[in-house]
Amino acid sequence: MKDIIEMADHRDVRAKPVVHSDVAARDAILAEAKKGPHDLIIMGVSRRPGDKLFFGDTAAAVFENAPVSIIFIAS
Repeated sequence: MKDIIEMADHRDVRAKPVVHSDVAARDAILAEAKKGPHDLIIMGVSRRPGDKLFFGDTAAAVFENAPVSIIFIAS
């Protein structure tokens, strides 16, 4: 997250990390996306085995329900 914040700062873009530990990841991500004036979600993902491209249930739920753009970064 430090690297992302630093990159945003250099481009005069506001980025703020938020941590929630009391709810499911997908619910926390979607709640934050809907709560504020956000326009982008960046998620680290890993491809799951199989014939179809799949990054997991959390990534799929966010992709299907996010009110903003999403970038998936292979991690």
